[in-house]
Amino acid sequence: MTMMERFTDAARRATRSAHGIARTEGAPAVGEEHILAAILAQRDCTGVALLTGCGLGRDQHRAVLDECREFRRRGGIGRAEAEALRGLGIEVDEIVDRVEQIWGEGALQEPVAAPPAIRSRWKRGGSATPTAPRLPWRPESKRVLETALRQALDLGCKRVGTEHLLLGLLIRDGVVREVLTARDINPLQVRALLPPGAEPTA
Repeated sequence: MTMMERFTDAARRATRSAHGIARTEGAPAVGEEHILAAILAQRDCTGVALLTGCGLGRDQHRAVLDECREFRRRGGIGRAEAEALRGLGIEVDEIVDRVEQIWGEGALQEPVAAPPAIRSRWKRGGSATPTAPRLPWRPESKRVLETALRQALDLGCKRVGTEHLLLGLLIRDGVVREVLTARDINPLQVRALLPPGAEPTA
């Protein structure tokens, strides 16, 4: 059984949607913030219910995602670090704006491997239609998926749900962990809200 075959329908939808969200945003790869956005887009999934239980209401979803994008745009400088630097007279946002004016939008984001070349899909009659290349996963996003599987196994679950994806996002260092822990949401809180050994329902 492959890792994706262990995922619940909601978790599979989240991983598929993450690609679409990343492509819509013009991102070069699927990041953790896209996985979070895909979870939040499923209003009735377990991951969203857990975030609500941790105090993150639906009215805060957009702000969290905006913070994730800004964190990525600033090259990994979090809000707390940006505030500390402001106290020293260094305006991070102004520096990022200047760098992007010279080098283009997203210049401070870490590079990712180029997507595979566009392949052509042959139809009957001999005509070929190009298919868009599938965006690569950022290495840290792959680690989130692996961590989600380990969390499911640790919790005695046979399948990986959105709750395990959420735990993976909170455990692995990265954009989402930075933003959610700044809002006092951590993996211990999430695990405490899960009944032991319960199979995911969404």
